[in-house]
Amino acid sequence: MDGFWKPAASPHRCYVFRWKAGNVATGGYFYQYFLGQTIQPADRAELRDLARLMVDAKLSDAKKKMLMLQFSGFNQSEIAKTLPGNEQQPLTRQAVSKALASIPAIFLLKKRKKRTAR
Repeated sequence: MDGFWKPAASPHRCYVFRWKAGNVATGGYFYQYFLGQTIQPADRAELRDLARLMVDAKLSDAKKKMLMLQFSGFNQSEIAKTLPGNEQQPLTRQAVSKALASIPAIFLLKKRKKRTAR
């Protein structure tokens, strides 16, 4: 896990997640997911367990991209048009629906409530 977290260049010395994914959508997924978590860099065992859960749930890069597009406001038809399918057949809305339904609730991205000024 060395190199998994790196110090940010800020006066508070907070930490940021170092993206290992080569895609903006999958990196964005991790960014949004960890914003809603209370995991700290020192919680290595918890991070390891979370990584195992993702592997066990078969949370692929394609599913992460679907979750990011859904989080961004795309519907299933728009997601199907945006993501490429395999070479023989394009991705269908039903395939997107089935893939999203197979993702455990713990990995879904939740919109955060905006704070209102009083």
